[in-house]
Amino acid sequence: MAINPDTIPFLQPGQPWPPAGELGEERLRRYAKNKALFRGEHFRVYDDTIKLLRDDVRATLELAINFPGAVSKLFSDLLFGETPRYVSVDAQEWVDDFIAANGLHRANYRAALAQSYRGEAVYKLRLVEGRERAVAEVIPASIWFPIVDPDNVTDVQGHVLAWVKTKENGDGKVVKYLRAEIHLPGSIHQRLWRLSEDGIIQERADLGTFYSPPPPEDQETGVEEPLVVVVPNLEVDDSPFGLDDYSEADTLFHQLDLRLAQIAKVLDRHTDPNMYGPVSALEQDPATGEWVVRAGRYFPVAENEPPPGYLVWDAKLDANFRFIEHIMRGLYIATDTNAAAFSLLESGSVPSGAALKRLLIRPLARTNRKRLYFDVALRRLFALAAKLERANGRRDVPGDLDLHIEWKDGLPEDPREAAEIEQIRTGGKATSSVRSAIRRLDGGSEESIEAELAEIAADEARSEMPAVTLTTFGFGQTEE
Repeated sequence: MAINPDTIPFLQPGQPWPPAGELGEERLRRYAKNKALFRGEHFRVYDDTIKLLRDDVRATLELAINFPGAVSKLFSDLLFGETPRYVSVDAQEWVDDFIAANGLHRANYRAALAQSYRGEAVYKLRLVEGRERAVAEVIPASIWFPIVDPDNVTDVQGHVLAWVKTKENGDGKVVKYLRAEIHLPGSIHQRLWRLSEDGIIQERADLGTFYSPPPPEDQETGVEEPLVVVVPNLEVDDSPFGLDDYSEADTLFHQLDLRLAQIAKVLDRHTDPNMYGPVSALEQDPATGEWVVRAGRYFPVAENEPPPGYLVWDAKLDANFRFIEHIMRGLYIATDTNAAAFSLLESGSVPSGAALKRLLIRPLARTNRKRLYFDVALRRLFALAAKLERANGRRDVPGDLDLHIEWKDGLPEDPREAAEIEQIRTGGKATSSVRSAIRRLDGGSEESIEAELAEIAADEARSEMPAVTLTTFGFGQTEE
C-alpha cells in the first residue's frame, strides 16, 4: 500500500519534536552520549559521578582514556583502512567514475565510524540537476527517522530525514521550523512546518522561507525504492535501529575513568601532603593574620613535643591497578578486542601474518560481521545510483548493475608470506592466475597490471631464444 507523505503519524500537527521513545528522544540521547565518548569528552557523560571523588563539587574529570574512540577507529581501520575493490563485468568504467566523483573511500570510513558509535550509518542518493549524475552522501543518523510497518517494525518502508532550522523574524525573535525530506518508493517529498515548544504547528510553512527558488514539494525519482540506504551495526528482531559498540561496555568505560581519576587524586595528595607537628612550628602572616607553617626552616623541638611530619596513608594503589586490569579484560570481552589489536603485546617480537590473524580472531570476527552489512548496503547503493541515472536519461548505465566487492582484511601485509602462498598457488596446479597474484601482491590499476604481464611475457620470450650448437663445420647451426 502506498504511503501518503502527509499522513505519517509522527509528522502530524500537535506531535512533539523530536518524537518520543526509541524513534526520537531516547535514541538521540544515546547518540549524543556516544558521540561525546567517541570524541574523548568523557566529562560530558561521567562528570557528575567523578565529583564524588573530590571534596570540591566543582571538580571535573581531568583524566580519561578514550577507549571508546579507539574501538571505533580500530574497526573502521579493519574495514576500510585498505580500500576494497569494486568489480563490475558490464560497467567497470561507470563504477570507477562513481567512486571518484563521490570520494566514496573517505565517505565509507566516515560511515564506519558513525556505525560504530551510533549503531547505524546512513547513505543518501540525490541527482545533480542537469548532469544526470547520482551523488552519494553520508548523513548523520540523528536526522533519520524510519517509517515502519506497524505489524513488523523491522520492515522499513520509507525514510524521513528531518532537522530543525531557525530564522529571525521582523521582531528580532528566533522562529523554529522543522525541515523534512521524505523518501518513499519512487518519490521524494519536501516539507516545512513551524515548531513551537509543544511540537509541530498546524500550518505547513512555505519552503521559500529558506530556499530561493524553493525545491519542488513532490518529485518522482523513477526508482522503485527509496534513495536512502541504512547500514546497521548489529540488527535485532524487534527494532529498526542497530546496536552500537559502546552501550554494552558503558559501565566499564565509566569504571576505567573512575579508577584513573582516583589514582590521580591519591598521587596528587602524596605530592603535596598535609603536615602535622608542634604549635611552635606556626607563625603568623603579618599581611593576612593567618597562622602558617614555617616550611623549609629549622624547627626546634622541646622535650615531650612531637616532631613535625607529613600526614600520609596507605592508599592501596596496588589494588586499584589490579582492578584496572580486570576492567580491561572486561572491556576486551565486551568490545571483541584485545591487547594485540592495540599493539600492546608484552612480547617484543612481531608475529607473522598468520599468527597475527590468530591473535585477532575476535576483532576480525566482529569486522566480518560489520562487513556483511556494508557489503549488502554498498552493492545496493551502487545499484540504486545506476537506476537513478538511467531513469533520468543516462543510457550508458546498465539497468541491473552486477557488482562484486573484493574486501581486504585491514591487516598489514607480510610480503614474504603472501609471496610464498602465491608461489605455491601458481607453481603447481593453477588455483590463482598470475593477474590475480599481481593484483593482490602489488595492487595498481588494470593498465599497470597489463604492463606487468607484458614485461613477464617479454622476459619469458627472451629466456626461450634459440640456442647455438657446434657442428662439424663450426658455429652457425641452431637447434630447431
